[in-house]
Amino acid sequence: RRRRTLRQGGFALHLFSGDEEGYTLKRSIKGQGGPHQRLLEIDIKHGPSHDLLKGNGPYAALLRAAVEGKILSVIGGPNCRSRSVLRHRPIPGQPDAPRPIRSWDGGEFGAPWITSKEAAMLREDDVLMWRMLFLFMVAEYTRRAQMKADPVHLVLEQPASPRSYEPEAVSFWDTKEWKGIRDEFKLNEVTFNQGNLGGLAPKPTTLGTTFDLCMEDYERPLQ
Repeated sequence: RRRRTLRQGGFALHLFSGDEEGYTLKRSIKGQGGPHQRLLEIDIKHGPSHDLLKGNGPYAALLRAAVEGKILSVIGGPNCRSRSVLRHRPIPGQPDAPRPIRSWDGGEFGAPWITSKEAAMLREDDVLMWRMLFLFMVAEYTRRAQMKADPVHLVLEQPASPRSYEPEAVSFWDTKEWKGIRDEFKLNEVTFNQGNLGGLAPKPTTLGTTFDLCMEDYERPLQ
């Protein structure tokens, strides 16, 4: 019944949705009286059948849904562990702490000095990032081919670019690949501090999105 509902009316796809506990996106939509039944959540935490890296996993079915015009929006924040600015800040007394594994001028998707273990991590992170973006791109190109009025929406979350204070850190937002996608689909970059919205830390964050958001409207007053 759930599959029939999703296929008939289309659905919003939430990748890397996290645990089902707490104040989830689905719970938020339901609380606002929205169509939460049309939100499909995918995360490896829900079991091996949610593994987007597997050849027999859900990615093939999601790609087919995109080609058929069933995906109405794509939302998610792929793992940012290999892009963290903290990799550029050595920890005294811990020589084996995570180090930079991306570099500019050709090493954006793997620096020359990485180990095989680090290369595997990079590949996993980048495959998940690009599979999310490909689903959006295919869904949007399908919408255009079908001459549907409403655009396919995207919300991609990643740490904000640290270029102003840590220029050696490779942010996805500063790559030519992202800039090409942003310009092709006329996407917005919305940057804010999660701490201003109730988060436990400042955590500068950027959304690459079809939405024209003003995050200041949602800031909480400091206690």
